[in-house]
Amino acid sequence: MIAVLVLAVLAVLSAAVPTAGAAQAAAPLATITVDGLEPTIATPGGQLQVTGEVRSGRERLRGVRVALRLSRTPVNSRAELDGVASGLTTGKDGDVVASQQMSDLSSGGSAGFDLTKPLDSLDSLTDFGVYVLSVEVTARHRTGEGRVGIVRTFLPWVPRTRDFRPTPFVWAWPLVSHPARQADGRYADDRLAAEMAEGGRLSRLTAAGSQLSARMPVTWAVDPDLLDSASDMSNGYRISDFGRAVAGTGAAPAAQWLAQVRGATAGQDVLALPYADPDLSALRHVGLSADVSAARTLGAQRAAALLGRPVTSDVAWPADGFADRRTLGLLHQQGDEAVVLDGAAQPTRLELNYTATGRSVVGTTTGSMTGLLADPGLTGLLASRDGAPVLAAQRFLAETAMITAELPSSGAERVILIAPPRRWDPPQAFLDRLVAGAASAPWISGTSLATMRSASPGEVERRGVHYPASRRRAELPRSYLAAVKTQHERIRLFLGVLPPADRAAVQPNLHTSVFRLESSWWRGRETRVNRISNDQSFLADQLTSIRVQPGSYTLGSKSGSLPLTISNGTDHRVIVVLRLDPENRRLRLREPAKPIPVAPRRKVQVDVGATAVAGGTVVVDAALDTVDGMALSTAPVKLTIQITQIGTVALIITLSAAGVLFLAAAVRVGRRLLAARRTPTGPRGAP
Repeated sequence: MIAVLVLAVLAVLSAAVPTAGAAQAAAPLATITVDGLEPTIATPGGQLQVTGEVRSGRERLRGVRVALRLSRTPVNSRAELDGVASGLTTGKDGDVVASQQMSDLSSGGSAGFDLTKPLDSLDSLTDFGVYVLSVEVTARHRTGEGRVGIVRTFLPWVPRTRDFRPTPFVWAWPLVSHPARQADGRYADDRLAAEMAEGGRLSRLTAAGSQLSARMPVTWAVDPDLLDSASDMSNGYRISDFGRAVAGTGAAPAAQWLAQVRGATAGQDVLALPYADPDLSALRHVGLSADVSAARTLGAQRAAALLGRPVTSDVAWPADGFADRRTLGLLHQQGDEAVVLDGAAQPTRLELNYTATGRSVVGTTTGSMTGLLADPGLTGLLASRDGAPVLAAQRFLAETAMITAELPSSGAERVILIAPPRRWDPPQAFLDRLVAGAASAPWISGTSLATMRSASPGEVERRGVHYPASRRRAELPRSYLAAVKTQHERIRLFLGVLPPADRAAVQPNLHTSVFRLESSWWRGRETRVNRISNDQSFLADQLTSIRVQPGSYTLGSKSGSLPLTISNGTDHRVIVVLRLDPENRRLRLREPAKPIPVAPRRKVQVDVGATAVAGGTVVVDAALDTVDGMALSTAPVKLTIQITQIGTVALIITLSAAGVLFLAAAVRVGRRLLAARRTPTGPRGAP
């Protein structure tokens, strides 16, 4: 029995822990890196060149040979292209068209390769389309001889006679970042400045979009909060550093980037997102639809003002391209006539063997909207950071070529929308190759989002809007948005004590700080709790610094006045209403009839009329309200008042008693004097 148990335990352990031999077998014998592929688009008369490196694994490789393979025919569909890229389809490896013999590689050793071939000598390149191009490495190793590695990529081929019509493609180029500015006007850190600086993410995207727009229309999707922050930072700003406010270092880069954006977007369509890119569906689900409308209006105003030109503000673009019908109905009701969605949000009813136009009709609860559907395959490729930049860009360009090759004679009958992820962060090498290839691809006919809106949806039948449960779960949590609602109330209170001039200066950043808390950026980020806590603390500190100072007072008569002190610890002039509530009826108080102004960082003394009804101790709840009657605090200040009540009646009694005592004393003194006079005295000198 014991032996059986031991064998069972050993079997479990051997299954759970891989042996060294198994781990070694799983390791690749060779790794191939492709760092150069020219041309991006193959045309007659050119020369094919592929460069890279081969690195051996744990084994020594002998007789290493690198070969370039090209498929005999083009890829038939996007599905087949995806199969080749994933390694599931291997039948397109084709023939060897070039090779290079390399020296032996020791374990972990590497060597470069450079394979070239005139394109005109490749007989398989005939029809327009996408061909599979592979780099294969063969060698002898410890367990045998043969292929030790292969990397597959794609080569679009355009013959001299172009028997295809270009397909219109729309680029929605996003300039969106994280909500950096806090309720106190400071910035959480200097990351935004780093993104705007030369070589930073935003700077690189703006430069690449500008290069692309020189060859075709580009629709810029811009978050107005980002433009607003750049403008604010340009004039100097402060960041939070462990509770301290220190000067930010990105004023110059922010100004340069804002100028860069203005130049890049000149003459191009600009789609203004709602301010700070709010989580539209999440806000509607918790009753914050008014914020959706306010962010939409403010976004259009700020983008137009900062760019100095009209912008498109009636096109919605929900987070990740998904929204439910009721949210779309709200957007339509608020004035949005079109919506950018992921193509998977409105799939075709029938499975097609080609890519349908991205123009559709979207049904909502309040009417129909123009649907602008981004191709999910292209979006996914742009979002992926897997693989070498050269091969990733080549795959994307091949995908666009494949779309045209599916229906080479359809031309403008289809419009394809390319929408990178909102906060796109591609490697520079990928971005350079992508822009250069897209700008020169003859199968791409660039067009604008406005043109796509006016295009026909065609005869493709699509299903109703699909909002997956996974997307619903990704929304900002209800508990978090409940805290945002509380912040709304605190802001309303604080603004309620400010005079018009101070309110006009403070209100914009406080309101936009709420929009930043509602940004889709916070999806899936637990740091949102720290951010809202910081903003709430700022408002709470402002409100609690406007208060009645606690104290103890004595009322020594039936009526009099109590000198109360009101303190204003903010940097703004405030106007408050004093409210006093005695906890019993021994004391009556006369509150000031008019609101009380208090200068910034100052205290004022207010004399409050008081009338005693009875003696004793009275506790008074002292609180401050806004002029509109809203309480600044839920916990009033406790004032202790001791009533001695020495009034008029008590004074008369005391004086009368004193008078009686004085008269009694005088009578006694007079009697003694009379008695002394009546007493006889003896003769002088008597003994």
